[in-house]
Amino acid sequence: MAEAITQCLAASSQDTSSVSVSCSPDLVVLADPLHLGRIVDNYLQNAFKYGEPPVRVEATALGDMVEIRVLDHGLGVPPSSRTSCSASSPVPDVPSMRDKKGTGLGLSIVRGLAEANGGQAYYRPNVPHGSCFIALLPSADGPRR
Repeated sequence: MAEAITQCLAASSQDTSSVSVSCSPDLVVLADPLHLGRIVDNYLQNAFKYGEPPVRVEATALGDMVEIRVLDHGLGVPPSSRTSCSASSPVPDVPSMRDKKGTGLGLSIVRGLAEANGGQAYYRPNVPHGSCFIALLPSADGPRR
């Protein structure tokens, strides 16, 4: 998992020097490596585009799953638009996002990739402000599916 995060940060066109990472070096995810990279990259690009620094990537074991979280400290997603952040729909119509270019499919792609690997993806507010996008994927140490 740590290697996947490092590769995504290195390949990013954004300045990632201020992104903090918390991930055990021996944490292993049971997922397609290309899918895992795409999930992490889409979440990071979303944080850079719509959020505000600091950006943090965390990966922790959670039972038989690995929880991957990308957090930012931007305005976050208003409660009325949070459902669309977890559903297969475009970026919600939020004033702070209206001037950003993009198709809004990144979160839908993440959800599909997470589900294809036996996991799930969803949004939680980053309290006190900001966004926290989460992917749960099977741990290589957990039971085989």
